[in-house]
Amino acid sequence: NTDAACSGRRTVLILLSDLWQSEGVVNGHIRLNVFYRHMIQYINLARKNKNIDFIVRPRYADNLWDQIFKKQLNGLDNFMISRQESLEKALSRADLVLGYASTALIEALIVRIPVISLDTGDFYNPFPLWEYGLSSRVSSFEELDTEIKRLIFSEKDRRSAVELIQRNIHLFNYDDDGMASERSAHELAKMSGAVSGQRCENIDP
Repeated sequence: NTDAACSGRRTVLILLSDLWQSEGVVNGHIRLNVFYRHMIQYINLARKNKNIDFIVRPRYADNLWDQIFKKQLNGLDNFMISRQESLEKALSRADLVLGYASTALIEALIVRIPVISLDTGDFYNPFPLWEYGLSSRVSSFEELDTEIKRLIFSEKDRRSAVELIQRNIHLFNYDDDGMASERSAHELAKMSGAVSGQRCENIDP
């Protein structure tokens, strides 16, 4: 994020795995309740860290987060909820990516952006990137606050995170041999299938 580096600001991209449709009324309501609580925590993080820009990217464009948090977001200049730009453009602005079980986390790793996996135990996470040394795993928002600052402001820790990605991403089936796009498509399709299967398991009584 060259523009941010020149201005002294840093950007955290939050990939929300919210589902507003197709999950069933009860299960969808439970998941949205979890993300509602998490959104409040993200807003609190933005209030505490005015020198960091937070961009929340919902899973779908037709979400209601802006309306739900209209009052809380009033005057909060370093917090944005948007899916208007492409993922490629959003990643080009990010110094750090935070997410749950989004395949877009893989795309962040491919372009060597450090990733934090938020694993609060509220629901199943089929993407244990931390087991491959590809992300930092945090289980609470207190840990998240500390980890964001560490990976944003410590050049040594940030460099170490990128080196770990470089060293370990082959364990997740990615190499720089000209075949990355083919493997990426295969792996993303496989992981999307795993999420879909888990979703169906959660819906069934």
